[in-house]
Amino acid sequence: MSEWKFVNQDSSIYSYTRLDKDHRWVVDEEFESEEALRELVERCQSGHELVEEGWLPAARIFLGLDEDPKVPKYPETHKMVQVSPYSQMIGEFVDWLRSEKTIFLAKWYSIGIGKGDELRTVNTPIQDLLAEFFGIDRGKLEEEARDMLKN
Repeated sequence: MSEWKFVNQDSSIYSYTRLDKDHRWVVDEEFESEEALRELVERCQSGHELVEEGWLPAARIFLGLDEDPKVPKYPETHKMVQVSPYSQMIGEFVDWLRSEKTIFLAKWYSIGIGKGDELRTVNTPIQDLLAEFFGIDRGKLEEEARDMLKN
């Protein structure tokens, strides 16, 4: 079974692409509009060869008729769960450096022209630094948490 995805190339051309044997995305067909693609999806019967290859489910996801099972409902939470073992280990290591070895994160700051630089400890919480390092948006994470509590 091929893997399919749809691409909105610009405001008027929609194309479906498939992953070829060399794992490159190849354009198989272009549609002049989303409506043309939607009409084809509606006309497809279950015996259609593209359906067997996975084309129809990909088109339905692209058109918003079905949810993509590969896309998590809460992407920031999903990302956080994926990196959690690593961020936990790094956080524990930084805490160990601070508590056992009295080693702190520090940064050089310019204190003025002709006055030199000064080394100061970093006051940014380790959780914020880890979130930034792993590309997790803490604001979106909070929004997702609120949404989860609602549902």
